[in-house]
Amino acid sequence: MSSIYIHIPDVFDLNLKRKIESAILTEIDLRHNELNEKLVQSIYIKSPKKKFLSSNFLESLISRLKNYFFFNNELEITLELDIENIKIKNLQKICKTKVNRLSCRTYSIFYNNFSEKKLNNFFLKKINLISTFYKSYSIDLIFGIPNLSNESLDIFLNKLNKNGINHITLEEFNYRSNNVSHKEKSFDKNLVIDQYNFCCDKLFEYGFEQYEYLNFSRNGNYSKQNLNYWNRKPYLGFGPSSASFYKESRSVNCSAPSDYLLEINNYQKPLNCELLTEKDIYNETIMTELSTSKGLSLTEIRKKFKVFDSYFQGKVRKHLGLGNLYLENNFIKVNREHKYLTNEIASDFFKN
Repeated sequence: MSSIYIHIPDVFDLNLKRKIESAILTEIDLRHNELNEKLVQSIYIKSPKKKFLSSNFLESLISRLKNYFFFNNELEITLELDIENIKIKNLQKICKTKVNRLSCRTYSIFYNNFSEKKLNNFFLKKINLISTFYKSYSIDLIFGIPNLSNESLDIFLNKLNKNGINHITLEEFNYRSNNVSHKEKSFDKNLVIDQYNFCCDKLFEYGFEQYEYLNFSRNGNYSKQNLNYWNRKPYLGFGPSSASFYKESRSVNCSAPSDYLLEINNYQKPLNCELLTEKDIYNETIMTELSTSKGLSLTEIRKKFKVFDSYFQGKVRKHLGLGNLYLENNFIKVNREHKYLTNEIASDFFKN
């Protein structure tokens, strides 16, 4: 089954915002035939950081997609939004649409004048508000924060657990962000790894499953959009900067709203397309499969990428010897104590 990704950029001019929303609907008309698989498993809508999408646009967007794709009762429709902007009146409107899952960005909590008080009061109040309207929701939990102790993180995670949340995505603190109020702090990799491992241990204790090295679910509440991506299933992206993947090709829409509107108004597809090489597909397969709890199939690599098999087997022996990986039922997996290094381990397998 396939997925759909919608990206609505940050624009402050109301007239431009409406033009982009209208253009996205037109882009759906132009490009819907690119997906052979018409049964859609998930729709992911990334909203602007500063503005809420109107419920009217959400309904128009979902209705337009339904003109071209098949929906079933298990369809996941996720709206990604900024937790700081969530208000009861917005949730009351959104929950009346077909959106059945929320994904909450938390950058503003962790990056702008971060404090433990803000984390334990403001943040948790927002989470509790969300849970009154949605049973299915996820939050981004930032780790590696310079002035956050494991003791304080423990208290916060315990409160999150009691809230009943069933999906959490870990995200590493970005020391290079322009919004970071900790610029005087130097990067401490040991602190980052320690907080990552601490979060993992606590989430395991609370019954979460690490189905991808940064994504945790409980009671089977996986993100279908995430699963499709990590399993390299086809998806179509609409809106400025959105990406698509199908038929072993990848395309990215132009990022500038003005360029995007110009292409759409001329009924042109606003994208650049790249046909993936065998090396590209091999590298992506390594990265995506090694990141998941399922692991990387030795049989699949040998079958699909014979030309790289000797090189691949050498890397397997190296990382088994280092203790980074272990072998289970002909799948190689990252050892729990080295999960944080998943990207680094996978990149060592890449062909340049």
